[in-house]
Amino acid sequence: MPSWDKNLALRWAEWNPRMGIDPDVALIVPAPPKDEPLPSLCTWKPGHAVPRLAIEVVSKHHPYKDYRDLHERYGASGVGELWVLDPEGHGPKSLGGPVPIQQWVRRDRTFERVHFGAGPVYSEAISAWLWADPIRITDDADGKRVWMTVTEAERAAKEEALAAKEAERVAKEAALAEKEAERVAKEAERVAKEAALAASEAAVAKRDAAEARAAEMERELAKLRPR
Repeated sequence: MPSWDKNLALRWAEWNPRMGIDPDVALIVPAPPKDEPLPSLCTWKPGHAVPRLAIEVVSKHHPYKDYRDLHERYGASGVGELWVLDPEGHGPKSLGGPVPIQQWVRRDRTFERVHFGAGPVYSEAISAWLWADPIRITDDADGKRVWMTVTEAERAAKEEALAAKEAERVAKEAALAEKEAERVAKEAERVAKEAALAASEAAVAKRDAAEARAAEMERELAKLRPR
């Protein structure tokens, strides 16, 4: 699994472990081990892979470094791709700045700057497009399928979880309503049966009463017949 790490020190020289650089963000594939504290990524150690992509945001206080010296250390580190982003335009004019995006890519044994300007620019490291103004990443060259930020992804996950809970609540209420409807239907069936039984009993009682009256009249008529 990949890992996006912030401010993780990158070290690549075992003979001089203090030599290195601290990318603002690094994409590491596979992810470094999580069962140990990892203040530094030491690429000579097992499980410490060289970042596939490193990202630097130009500093207001050290813009010359980000435009002039940065790529040499990343080239020495073995990083596959480097982005130097300058969304606030701190780059010095004497070095061609400011430009929103610089992209450096490893080509065999060289580390070449392949983009110096605005976006979009394609990144082989993440198989996506990088844009400026504002800085964003998309899956397509048209800029429509935008990657979510961490905050947006967390918000979307929360909204999805809330929607799932709401759907579960609605489903439970629907199940309760269905059970209640079944209960009401059974109660109506019971009442209907009782009403039918009562009607049947009333019809029998009416018939018995009619037969009793007929028998009584027959007895009264018999008394009136001459003997």
